[in-house]
Amino acid sequence: LKLKVIVLSENAPRSASVFWRRMGGGSFQEAQLWNVGRGVYEAAFPAEATRSDDLEYYVSVTEEQGPSLRFPVTAPALCQTVVVYPAPGR
Repeated sequence: LKLKVIVLSENAPRSASVFWRRMGGGSFQEAQLWNVGRGVYEAAFPAEATRSDDLEYYVSVTEEQGPSLRFPVTAPALCQTVVVYPAPGR
């Protein structure tokens, strides 16, 4: 499972990561976002992330000369979610 993130900034960020966990519990795990061109970044969730039914995540970007920014802004209290359905026939 891959995630693409578009970072709108005049300068490249110092760091960019996605933090994920099983829906509703546990500690967040970090996966680094890699620049794949201009302001486009990509991360691959590890296989263990998709073994559970659902997962939640947020993105954190630290600017070169500024603060860390999160999406969604309510993270980590309220995050984005991914619902994982089994493939047909499983």
